[in-house]
Amino acid sequence: MKTAFSRTWTETFVNNNPSFIQDGVYGFFWFQGGAGWASFPSGHTVAAMSFLMVPAIAYRRWRPVCGLLVLLEALALWAQNYHFFSDIVAGAFLGGAVALAAARLAGLDDREKA
Repeated sequence: MKTAFSRTWTETFVNNNPSFIQDGVYGFFWFQGGAGWASFPSGHTVAAMSFLMVPAIAYRRWRPVCGLLVLLEALALWAQNYHFFSDIVAGAFLGGAVALAAARLAGLDDREKA
């Protein structure tokens, strides 16, 4: 997905890549590819959501802790100018979909209904 959307980063990180803060570059540059155009969706948020949502689905009592951990990770990415807010939201939706599919395939969504 990162290659297809090819969105620039908020800050310059890799080989003087174009960024919003340094160069005022903002937007999607379809199929540009490369490390400088890999902001959307947030891979860190995808990984955090897909990892932490499975136990949250299987065990309701873990949901607040898992939700808090994902929220802290997302806030850290946003506050340190690693991602735009929409990168994080898209990563959360993608990671949540992956976790939900994995939990359903494993039968974990039927474990605890209360």
